[in-house]
Amino acid sequence: VSPQRTWGNSPTMELLRGRRHLLTRHLASFSRIHVGRPMKLLEPNFCMIRPFFSIRWPKTRDPLKTKPGKQILVTPQELPPYDMGDRFFPSIENLEAREKAKATHTYSLRTECLILALLFGSAGYIIMKDRERKRMSVTFSEAVHKLLINPLVQRMDPEFSHRVAILCAKYGLFAGEDPSEAAAELHMNLWGKTFPHPVGLAAGFDKNAEAVGEHYRMGFGFAEIGSVTPEPQEGNPKPRVFRLVEDQAVINRYGFNSDGMNVVASRLKEFRESGRPGIIGVNLGKNKTTEDAASDFVKGVHALAKYADYLVINVSSPNTPGLRALQSKEHLIELLTRTISARDSLPWGQTDYPPQVPPLLLKIAPDLTEQDVKDIAEVSLKLKLDGLIISNTTVSRPESLQSSLKSETGGLSGRPLFDLSTDLLGKMYVLTRGKIPLVAAGGVTTAEDVMIKVLNGASLVQMYTALVYEGPYCISRMPRELRTVLYEYGFTSIEQAVGHLHKPRVAAMEKYEQKHSPNKNKKRFWFF
Repeated sequence: VSPQRTWGNSPTMELLRGRRHLLTRHLASFSRIHVGRPMKLLEPNFCMIRPFFSIRWPKTRDPLKTKPGKQILVTPQELPPYDMGDRFFPSIENLEAREKAKATHTYSLRTECLILALLFGSAGYIIMKDRERKRMSVTFSEAVHKLLINPLVQRMDPEFSHRVAILCAKYGLFAGEDPSEAAAELHMNLWGKTFPHPVGLAAGFDKNAEAVGEHYRMGFGFAEIGSVTPEPQEGNPKPRVFRLVEDQAVINRYGFNSDGMNVVASRLKEFRESGRPGIIGVNLGKNKTTEDAASDFVKGVHALAKYADYLVINVSSPNTPGLRALQSKEHLIELLTRTISARDSLPWGQTDYPPQVPPLLLKIAPDLTEQDVKDIAEVSLKLKLDGLIISNTTVSRPESLQSSLKSETGGLSGRPLFDLSTDLLGKMYVLTRGKIPLVAAGGVTTAEDVMIKVLNGASLVQMYTALVYEGPYCISRMPRELRTVLYEYGFTSIEQAVGHLHKPRVAAMEKYEQKHSPNKNKKRFWFF
């Protein structure tokens, strides 16, 4: 519609004609910043076509009422009053108001460039600092995750963010590098299986096998679900999870919240029938109200053993009353004997049972006395246990803790647990003479941490709390970094490094025992 036929020579049209160069210049500048392409001014009436998202009328005075994405035609009759036109058109009467409105309600190109520069600069700084800490393969995606996503997640309630993380893992939002592509030097042959690399996901993250198998897409060499109890239970009252940000640690008192073994068994069965790759361990726990603890573990073995690549007896959680008392020598012998018998009695190789019997491991606490450690090593050797996981969370509170939440009850995990669990790992490797495979857990964050655990006797290493502070991408870079650290220590394979720090001591102890053994054959005459 021609403006001459619509408005004629109205004062409004005269004003638009007289200030056409200002209007054109302002609209061109606006389109460069907000739309990304020049806007078209249709002569002679200055009608303008532009998408809805570039219009910034106040919601209370929007005369257009159009839907997002719709192409609209703005005619002079539809222009808002001049007092609101400072958002799009220069106010001729009040230049100061126009400049103030532009500074308040629009982003300039300079501001956007500054934001991008800060984002890229911060990401680059994170990458540089991580490389100084020998974390050589930090990606830009991980840096952005640490810069933007992690701060947002850590503002959420810890248990809610844990739930969000499980759902993200379930739907493949944490996909990382394929662990099968890890270097051959990192392969670990154990229990008749080949682990692509020795770093896995510890129990406690996916308690109910909701994201079972997705750990492989995240980049873990294996994963452990649970703890799983025979009957469903809610666990302890909320709040029951606390972040100790200053200490890079977590305190939890979940108390074996579980959907029950029947629900978990159905999810594991579905995973096995899908044929997806992944080594899965199942961590077994007991219900809070059960008096005969061994019966609960036997039930768990009967229901879940055929779906597991390995089984774990968890007697070390500090959040279930009386559970840690099962680590005493008398209780432990009875418990393990009944559990091993239950596993061996299953019809392996028949019907829907796999031919290979899953190994049975024991998970112990880091707060054991010296005598308890010796007793567990003795029982493990006597019953020929398949492995030990060292260790669970600790009830102790190191003096180095700085967080105001350090007094919360529950198990402490994260960086403060690293030294305590590593000391126990080395002791157990020596006491068992390296004859029982050990799985390390506690405070592991970097490839250097993994290497220290391996040198102290660990064949496999688990991590969990590091995901809270480093994000899910920390596992993707782990195989590459671990290979680099392995070569820096002078080893050609990860199996060669297992227990390297304690092998001389073990050899000396074996030599001493062999020399002073009471069963040593006595010297005989030649005619005997």
